[in-house]
Amino acid sequence: MRIKRLLYLFFALTLAQSAQAQLFQNRNLYDVWITAEYKLNAGRFEEALKLYETAPEVPEFRKRLATARELHALFQQAERLYRSQKYAEALEIYSQYRAVDKALEVAVFERRIQACLQQIDKVLSKKLSESTRVVAGFEWAYKGERQLSVLDTAGALRSFTKARQLGASLNSTLREQYQEGLREVQAMRDWGAAYRQALETRDPERIAALLRTYRLVSKYIIGTLEYEIKSQEEILSGGNAQDPATRLQRYAAECSSENLLNYIRNNQAQLTRAHDMLEVLREYRQIEANIAGLKKDPENGAFLESAYNSLIHKGTQVPQVGTFLQLCAQKEYYHYLMQAARQLEKEGDESTQKDKYEAATRYLVNARQLNLPEYWLEIDEMQRRISDKLGCESSLQDFERAVVDVRQNLVNCRIQEGKRGWDEAWAKLSACAPNETGLWLRHRSLRDSLYYLARADSLFSVLSSQANRELQLKQCSEARQLYLRMSSLAVCDAPAREVLVADGLRAVAECEKSICYAVAKDQATAAAAAKEWQQAYDYYQQAHDCASPAQQEIIRQIMADLECDAYPSRCYKNVFFVRLEPTLRVSLNKPAYTENDVKETTGAGYHTAAGLQLSFITHKNPVDFVVGADFFRTQYQSLGTVQGTSYATNEFDISGLNVHAAIKLHRPNTAPERLRPYLKLGVESIFPLSYHRQDFISARSTNDRSLLKKQSLAALGAAGVEIQRKKFGFFAEVAGTYNFSGIYNTNAINGASTQSRSEAYFRTLGVRVGVRLW
Repeated sequence: MRIKRLLYLFFALTLAQSAQAQLFQNRNLYDVWITAEYKLNAGRFEEALKLYETAPEVPEFRKRLATARELHALFQQAERLYRSQKYAEALEIYSQYRAVDKALEVAVFERRIQACLQQIDKVLSKKLSESTRVVAGFEWAYKGERQLSVLDTAGALRSFTKARQLGASLNSTLREQYQEGLREVQAMRDWGAAYRQALETRDPERIAALLRTYRLVSKYIIGTLEYEIKSQEEILSGGNAQDPATRLQRYAAECSSENLLNYIRNNQAQLTRAHDMLEVLREYRQIEANIAGLKKDPENGAFLESAYNSLIHKGTQVPQVGTFLQLCAQKEYYHYLMQAARQLEKEGDESTQKDKYEAATRYLVNARQLNLPEYWLEIDEMQRRISDKLGCESSLQDFERAVVDVRQNLVNCRIQEGKRGWDEAWAKLSACAPNETGLWLRHRSLRDSLYYLARADSLFSVLSSQANRELQLKQCSEARQLYLRMSSLAVCDAPAREVLVADGLRAVAECEKSICYAVAKDQATAAAAAKEWQQAYDYYQQAHDCASPAQQEIIRQIMADLECDAYPSRCYKNVFFVRLEPTLRVSLNKPAYTENDVKETTGAGYHTAAGLQLSFITHKNPVDFVVGADFFRTQYQSLGTVQGTSYATNEFDISGLNVHAAIKLHRPNTAPERLRPYLKLGVESIFPLSYHRQDFISARSTNDRSLLKKQSLAALGAAGVEIQRKKFGFFAEVAGTYNFSGIYNTNAINGASTQSRSEAYFRTLGVRVGVRLW
């Protein structure tokens, strides 16, 4: 059942108008019924039973209460089997629900039946018991019937074929059912083929004629085909030339809700708010169907009154055609009331029971309150006739007693009850010339006060309903205007009005906040996608201000991630973070080299290094600190000269570990997302780990590591650019070092008298880069 929106409206109205004694003295029976049906379909049987128990005087409630109890017992029994995965046994119990009320379809049973059929379908039919095969066959046949009723011939063919495979000849009734179903499927498929051929001719008369023949083939009245028939007839008559809005209003004015529904469904692209119209119109048609069922029992009078009021109210909610459908519902209700009044008058004539005439009068009063002027003459005529049968003397006595009750109701702000009592009592006097007896003058002030407050209460109720509707549609400003208008109405129960209006305005504020949140969040998402971080952050701040507590928690997390990119100075104020990053250095090395205190010429060799650097990063302050370590290897040559030609005298290959510490100088308050230049100054310690010297003059070589110092110091300087975010970093710099303590171990050299004194001071210049993704 399509009742979600109706349920929402019901609960919203119930909550908002609990204090309005003059507007809603009793809970709407139809709303209670709809709520109970929702609970029943959801399998919440105990809640449904409690609701059905609220109106034992209504036959339909009594009947459904007994039905619900039986269904509850069946469901409990079947559910135990289902949960034990005994699907065949469970199906047999679930399917028994159809025998409880053949006109009733309960969603929770249907879901379980389909689930059982799916499980049984996995088992070979010969492994199933005969009873299970018959029950499953009937269920497939039932499904096929429903599919045929909506022109799903392919689905119906599968379902009836399943029924035949399972049932075979085990049950004669089932055999007749699936055989008849298969014949009708074939007949409809043949009809469909003929219809497609007719469509190819593009002859409206032939198409319309063939469409009508489906009624001879199918035992169902299929709404979509009926609409197609009407559409073809309109093509023939020229009615299809009207614009969509006019055709929409014409269908509504004809009170053909089914044609209206089909037209909207088939022309959604041409109609504004088509989805909303379809949703509300389906609910409207559901109420129409329920009313048709309720009319079968004349004792459902109070229930029908509630259902018709719901139908009228639902009609007003259909966009674009609400006025037409409201009038349709009012006219349908009017004819029901007049028919009931005539029946009661007839019963009164036959039995001379006065209460029959009084009941008929109440129906006439309700008919007049529908405010359909074209029927007032008919109402007046019948009212005078019944008044004459009641007799003026007793009617006058009833009127005087009613006046006392009316005054009491007025004092207690039961305005609608008081107005109903006045209208019924006055209607009984229709044939008694009440205006000539002085009654009108004596009670005019009471009547004027009553009608004034009744109009105010009626308008209050209408505005309240409209305001709730606008809130559902998120039209916050329109709802606010309606609540402000309600606050100025002079209703009887002013304190209750203030409570309802205050609750409504709070709901409007929540509505405005939800709209604000949705709009700001969408804008923030779009700005973030465009990498407009500051704009995105500001929009998220707006969304946070409009959000619920749960939403605020999520937004705060998003803003925390964005803050560093949006407002660096705010994010990094008085804080720093430490990051480790891999580095790579490629340089030229041209050492200052001496042999026996004689300066030797050296060539520019290579110097490579790779390692890790730990950076202490801040964007607020102008100074950062870095330390690092890397493995290096360098190779260079000493040169001699003969007649102006250089040649290599020695080749050196040294590798080891570099450890450096430095400070970086940059501008303060820098933005993390932007490149910033810097200068680096520091010291570097060199720890040689291997040494190789090849002497080309003497053709000797050495790998004696002891010839080198264990540690040597160098000055470090660099200029570069970097970007340093919390989760990403990159730098590139031109770096140079100068080794000022030398690399050779003087003591070791002096200890070998055959060796000469040597010294070398590394001088490097190159590029160092680093990157991190964390």
